[in-house]
Amino acid sequence: MNLVLEHIELPVRIRMERQMTDDELLEFCLANEPARVERDANGELIVMSPNFSDGGAVEGDVYLELGVWARGDARGKTFGPNAGFTLPDSSVRAPDASWIAW
Repeated sequence: MNLVLEHIELPVRIRMERQMTDDELLEFCLANEPARVERDANGELIVMSPNFSDGGAVEGDVYLELGVWARGDARGKTFGPNAGFTLPDSSVRAPDASWIAW
């Protein structure tokens, strides 16, 4: 896929003729680092700017608190903002912090 985003104000939503495969989505993400890319259930891409220092600090605090809770709870695993999850509706999301029962 030859679509590279430069000099475009983010966030932006991109609707493709057909939904990208997971491999194409990964290629697109790698070609457009450090932008953050998610895919919604309709196959539309949501391209967001990277999380800069203020947002990253809040994100870090949330992940830390979730991790402390999860360690004490011991029933699951925590993931940071770079973990992407394919959901049953085919969307791919990367929440700021997440916990999954293990």
